[in-house]
Amino acid sequence: MRNLMLCTLAGLLSPALVWAQSTKEEIHKLKDEIAALQKENARLKNELARIRPLEQLQGQWKPVSAEVGGAAVRFAPGQRFHVKGNIQTTLLDGKPFGDATRLDIDATADPKIIDWIRPNGEVMEGIYKLEGRRLILCFQREDGVKNRPLTFETKRGDNRLLLVYEKED
Repeated sequence: MRNLMLCTLAGLLSPALVWAQSTKEEIHKLKDEIAALQKENARLKNELARIRPLEQLQGQWKPVSAEVGGAAVRFAPGQRFHVKGNIQTTLLDGKPFGDATRLDIDATADPKIIDWIRPNGEVMEGIYKLEGRRLILCFQREDGVKNRPLTFETKRGDNRLLLVYEKED
């Protein structure tokens, strides 16, 4: 009788053990899937943090001031800076003036990075910051030099360009 009870008990336990093992395997699979999703979520958050600031640059910007190599320069009357998508166009009296450039930004860097990429592939490396409705840009004027500014200033002979724009409604 005892053997019969043990056999019956073993027969009942066997499916329970199989179920527990399969559940354990499923839990491991789910943990792996969760880890993969967390990794992809982190990647997407980083990408969004990098490109979302481009939305803040959209629209038309009125020049406030400019400086080259430590000296103030003037903008042409009626000049504007216009951003649509990742394309920057200079406007003069509401019409495109010169070549449009492609913007590439990285807002996760400190200072934030902005590059103007000309149609011929030349790159003007710069940094930017937004202060309220003001956009402040500083560029190394020599294309492809890999000498990105680290501060928002120019000095005599440094061949840097400092631009300040204000957002128009």
